[in-house]
Amino acid sequence: GQSFHDLAPRALAAEWALDDREPDRALALLGELPPGAARRTQALRLRLQAQQLARRPLDALHTARLLTNHQAFSAAVAQSLLRSLAFEALDDAHDIDQLRRCWQQFDSADQRDPYVAARAARRASDLGAPEEGCDWLRPLWDKLDELGAEGRAQVALGLLEAVPGAGPPWLQRVEAALRDYPGEPALQAAGGAVMFARQLWGKAQRPLEVAARDNRLDAAVRRQAWRALAALAREQGAEARAIDCEREAARID
Repeated sequence: GQSFHDLAPRALAAEWALDDREPDRALALLGELPPGAARRTQALRLRLQAQQLARRPLDALHTARLLTNHQAFSAAVAQSLLRSLAFEALDDAHDIDQLRRCWQQFDSADQRDPYVAARAARRASDLGAPEEGCDWLRPLWDKLDELGAEGRAQVALGLLEAVPGAGPPWLQRVEAALRDYPGEPALQAAGGAVMFARQLWGKAQRPLEVAARDNRLDAAVRRQAWRALAALAREQGAEARAIDCEREAARID
């Protein structure tokens, strides 16, 4: 059979355009390929390179997804590539409308990736819409048992950033998670933070203590837990304990 380049001198021209760092020209040339050739793995790889070079992460994500379906990458490479492109697309959104549009254009497989959903929740919170972030996390939270410890930790850390958006229905969700995963500090941190935000001081204390003392958690998360415990101590009129908690928070590098 003919080689890809015999069929498509335009593909070769697109490769040269990429070598010259002219991604838009490369994409225009690839756009002129006949449909059969355009769907070839080699053409899709060139398209992906051009979209990455042109800083069009959402387009690149769709192309990478096609390549993944063609099994053009190993599973680990595919996951890492799809995740990094999704992150880039989320980080490119400058307001909540852009972020929402970006999320809606994600494949359902991207939306179900705990790392991607957590990043989206964090961005939503940064852009003043933590409720939306919580909505995006919810389908994953409802299936915590299917995620594995690492996935659960990601979803929990996403929720931790979006706590102001966690309305009353989240109380039962986090209570169940605190009960089911007592040894997973990120879930304890998130659950404690949700209880604390809803002024359920009694329920917040134990999970916050677990999170504050667990070295597996990020320093910022542990500091946040100690500060919440200091505020709890003040609510209970225990000033000396509040000062101790603040000291612990300050001690974390």
